[in-house]
Amino acid sequence: MPSQDVTGWQIQTLQANPQALEEAKGDWQARTESRPCLGDSCSSEDLAGEATWIQEALTAVLNRHAKQLRVTPLSKRWWGTEIKEARRTYSQARRAWQGQEISTTELREVRNNYYRAIRRAKRTCWETFLEGTATHPGSVDTVRCWQALKYTKPRTATTTPTLHGPQGQLASSLEEKEALIRETAFPQVPGDSQEVEISQGSWHSQVDEGIVRHALFYQAVQKAPGIDRLNFRALRLFVTDLTALTSRDNAGS
Repeated sequence: MPSQDVTGWQIQTLQANPQALEEAKGDWQARTESRPCLGDSCSSEDLAGEATWIQEALTAVLNRHAKQLRVTPLSKRWWGTEIKEARRTYSQARRAWQGQEISTTELREVRNNYYRAIRRAKRTCWETFLEGTATHPGSVDTVRCWQALKYTKPRTATTTPTLHGPQGQLASSLEEKEALIRETAFPQVPGDSQEVEISQGSWHSQVDEGIVRHALFYQAVQKAPGIDRLNFRALRLFVTDLTALTSRDNAGS
């Protein structure tokens, strides 16, 4: 497993390198081909073990073939070469000032140059974010606009007043309001709670290409990963044939 300061991998960089990507796919294929398929008689512990193996195998492949993303005190989008150089110059000037080689006025000038470089980089990063790079407006631009609004909108504490339900019930606490909104917005349809019986040993037949496709490809790759650090971009990396994937799931039938 990656160390605690690793937040993920540079998946797009790996995808941009055909040779490295083919090597990663070959590594993944070699691992999966030697892994036996689950059968109809597998237990919940077997399924949990399979999920753990997939997580560990994918993590091992990415650690080997993709560059890791690490969090450092300088992990900022606006941090670049210019600021690195300004910071280095400021550090050198500070040491020189401590050795009484330069005056306080000279140190302040170098420090102010460093701070100005940071403000300039932040402003450039923000303006680039607002302008975007897409030639044609699309969903990405819409998301960016909403993000910009969220960043610039004043944060004010708002309190939802007491809610009145259709039966006259009052909801004042957060939990009561959430429950009332769910009940009102999503009423239970009569007979909707009827369970469909599926015979033992046939659950695998409920998984088809459509379900797998929806689970993997109808999620935003910008979503933050869980504790396993595997986001949807990483999960999709080696899924090139959904038919083969679902066939593997059903191989034990």
